[in-house]
Order: sequence, then structure tokens, then C-alpha cells
Amino acid sequence: MGKLVAGKGALSAIAPGMKHIRFHFTVYHWTTPCFAVILRSDDREETQDEKAHNNGMGLIRTFGPLFPLVLAEMPRIETLIVTTPEYCGDDTRGSTAPSFDLQVVASFRTCLASTLSNTPLEHLTDLRLTLPCAYDFVAVGAALSDTVCAQLRHLYLSYVDPTGPGGSAQYLWRYRREESDGFVPRSNLQQQYPNPDHMKAVCNIVDRCTFLESLGLAATHHLDCDLLNWTPTNRKGLRTLYLNRVRISHTTLIRLLSTSVAHLDITTPPNPACSVWLHAVELKSGTWNEIFDHLLLHCPLLYYLSPVNLCYARGTASNEYWIQNSHPHNINACVWSRNVPDEERLWDLVTKLVYNAGGEENYPRDHGETMVLD
Repeated sequence: MGKLVAGKGALSAIAPGMKHIRFHFTVYHWTTPCFAVILRSDDREETQDEKAHNNGMGLIRTFGPLFPLVLAEMPRIETLIVTTPEYCGDDTRGSTAPSFDLQVVASFRTCLASTLSNTPLEHLTDLRLTLPCAYDFVAVGAALSDTVCAQLRHLYLSYVDPTGPGGSAQYLWRYRREESDGFVPRSNLQQQYPNPDHMKAVCNIVDRCTFLESLGLAATHHLDCDLLNWTPTNRKGLRTLYLNRVRISHTTLIRLLSTSVAHLDITTPPNPACSVWLHAVELKSGTWNEIFDHLLLHCPLLYYLSPVNLCYARGTASNEYWIQNSHPHNINACVWSRNVPDEERLWDLVTKLVYNAGGEENYPRDHGETMVLD
């Protein structure tokens, strides 16, 4: 980035015409989260992994002052992706949680928000942010102008710190009880900014982006999508919907899969949903049968569906249909449900999609798309 800002190298020559850029922060090891502090109790020499991590932390610190300068060199940017990797550690057997460098996290958050606020971004239509915690979106939401929100056609928002109860299916690895992850400790980041307390900030950003064609929401602690009040503009709706680890009522989900018109008539365009990804989605009301029925009967353009580990949220209006997955960390199914019509209607829907694609050999299978047919 330094050479680009200084106007040196081949990248600086092509930067003014670049339309897509991705900033991806890596970790030195999959069990250690980005921004983590590595504590050593001895005087031994740093391992290669530890050196790599510390070098990475140095790059993150460098990111702050250079990020706005880099974007200033790219006035035609259309796609901006900033990704902090998910913490995948299986540290649930211990009594400690990872410790983040909160000063670096705060600096990163401030830098990102300041850049989004002060950079024109006149051509930005695709924004994808994967950030440490839900609280980061409080700053992002305050930074994004109404003009930029109105420009966006594609939006993906995700938070990745899973520490604490309910943050990851991996935390249920050693027990068969739903409450068995209550012992999982929170990181210092989650202690200060719990994800459940700041989910509304994620939904507030979505609500302001009324011209979206695709929306992706992914969480660790299940995002409450009933906090959304999103309505598409100009009688249009989403072509692509990606939901991973969210809780949602059937009415909200159907609304996300529909146009903005409440009463359909012959002049109303069909629901535009073409591609739908639903993983680890907990339904709070209604039934999955109603969702599949809507997709089958009211979404004629749909050509792709990935339904994995769909279930019902406990303690909600649909609690009677809840059934426990005794091994949620390593056993997948399309739907976990006591409501028999759920799987029957899903079978009808997937069968139709496969037929429209020209047979199973032409339809994807890598992400549980046809598991219901097996």
C-alpha cells in the first residue's frame, strides 16, 4: 500500500481505473483470531508462527493511516471488501477466551468509519464488511451517508467473534444438551461489546439501503433479523439472499423474498428472488413449509437454493416444531423439524429446481443443495 500511496510501482499507474478492491487480514494460525494478543510466560525465542502474527498486527496498524490514502487513489471504486477472518479455534475445553488488543481493534474501527465517511465513493455499489464484532457496525452506520446507501446494490455484513454462549455450533462438541455451551467464556471484546447488544446496528444499515439486489448477513451469535425494517424501492426486491446463523420470523423472511408491493395485481413484476442461501437459520414463527411454499409458488425466477440446518427457535411461537440436533457441530440436515410437511415441501421445491436445471448432473451439490433428495 505504501508504494501505491507514494505513486510508485505498476499498481499506482492502474489504480485510477481500478473498480474492485479487497482488504483481507489473515491470521497466523486458525486457532488464533485476528487482533489477538499472544501472551508468553517465558523468555524463549518467538516461533515462526508468532513472528508471522506479530508482523500481521504491524500491518493492521499500518492499515489505519494508509487505507484512506489508498481509496483516494481509486476514484472509480465500485466494490469494496474488508474482511477480518473468523476465529475457528476449538478452545472450548479450556476456561480462557482469546484476548484481543482492544486498542488496535478500536483504531481499526475508527479508521474504517473515518474513511467511509470522508471518501466520496461516488461509484460504490458493492460493499462487503466482515468485522470483529457487531459493535463495529455502530461506527460504520454512522459513517455511511444516505447517498452511499442509496447507491448500494449489493451488501454483505458479518461479525466474527464467536466467544461466549451461543456463538458457535463448535461449542457443543462434547455435550448433547442445547444449553451445554453456557460454560464458554467471552473474549475481552465480547465482555465490552456483546454481539447481542449491538445487532440492531447491523439491521439499521440494511434498512437504509433500499435499492439492494443482493443481501448477505452472517453472524456468530444468531442475528435477530426481526430487527430489520427493510423495504425495497421501486417495487423491486432481492435477487440474491444469503443468511447464515440468523433468527427470523416467517413474515420477515417472506418479506425479504418478495417485492415491495403488498397487494399483487397483473401489473406487478414477479418476486425477483433467483438465488437463496439459508444456513443455520432459526424460524421464530410460522413453519418452514410456508417458506418453501412461497418459494415454490411465488418466486418463478428461483434457480438455486442451499438449505442446511434450518430449524426452529426455542421459546418462540414455533417452539412446538423444535427438535434437537444432538451433534450440531458435525451432523447436517436440511431441516430439523417435527413438522412433517416441511421436508415434504422442500423435496417438491428442490425437485423442481433440479428439473429446471436439466437434471442432478447440472445442479450444484457442494453445499447441501440436494441433501433432501438423498
